[in-house]
Amino acid sequence: MINPVLFPENETKTPAIADGEAPFLLHSLEVFNWGPFHGKHRCEIDPHGSAIIGPTGSGKTTLVDALMTLLAPLPKYNLASTGGHESDRDLISYIRGVSGTESAKGENDHVARPAKTTTGIAATYCGGGAQVTLGAIFWVDGSSNAADDLKKLWFFAKDIEQPLDALLRLHHDGGKLAITRFVRETIGMRT
Repeated sequence: MINPVLFPENETKTPAIADGEAPFLLHSLEVFNWGPFHGKHRCEIDPHGSAIIGPTGSGKTTLVDALMTLLAPLPKYNLASTGGHESDRDLISYIRGVSGTESAKGENDHVARPAKTTTGIAATYCGGGAQVTLGAIFWVDGSSNAADDLKKLWFFAKDIEQPLDALLRLHHDGGKLAITRFVRETIGMRT
């Protein structure tokens, strides 16, 4: 039998949710050109619980790392696959779609997106009748793998349907300037 740990009434470990206030729960995760996922992919998350399952190399950790990119200031990538040891991934490797290991010559077995590329990730949360999306668009204008050449645009959207799709389309058509103009004119969007 498991004995629950009880706390005195005046000592709480997590803030309680006020009556009538709904928590924001993860509703979906979207990736575009992230790691091995080419094009747009969307994972719906059941509020009662979801499991990410699949064989080794199918992208389970890649999806978790996309979410960690949005939530952590300095995410440590691929730790689930390495047993918590040193990671073999970084942000640019996910954007480039690097697979395989680095050879002695400093080359990777496969780079899915070696030239100019754009990547997007977004996590949508729902609660209390509202929907918020945290997301990012990353792009590299050439073939560089240097962190300094990686451009980033973080965004927040409240009650806007498919903001990642809209921002990726704007980026494709007019670059960061088009996104900036759109965000300035759209209620509920921030970058």
